[in-house]
Amino acid sequence: LKMRQKLGLFANVRPTFTFPSLIDKSPLKRDRIEGTDLIILRELTGGVYFGERGRKDDGNTAFDTMTYQRFEIERLAKKGFEFAMKRS
Repeated sequence: LKMRQKLGLFANVRPTFTFPSLIDKSPLKRDRIEGTDLIILRELTGGVYFGERGRKDDGNTAFDTMTYQRFEIERLAKKGFEFAMKRS
């Protein structure tokens, strides 16, 4: 995680599409997945990885926070916009 931060590797990019030759091998119905072509972006250096987590003294309560700074959200949104512009 620290290496990601130092190198500025903040975006997990997951292209998702169907291969026509494999579409009938999917457990999902053909009409639901045929033509799927999208990119999923996920933030990698903040929030879920570096949030505060723990348990309360009562033993019945746990917490796991996801805190993001404005610049973290903006740079991921910008990256998503850049991908969208290249695909249209």
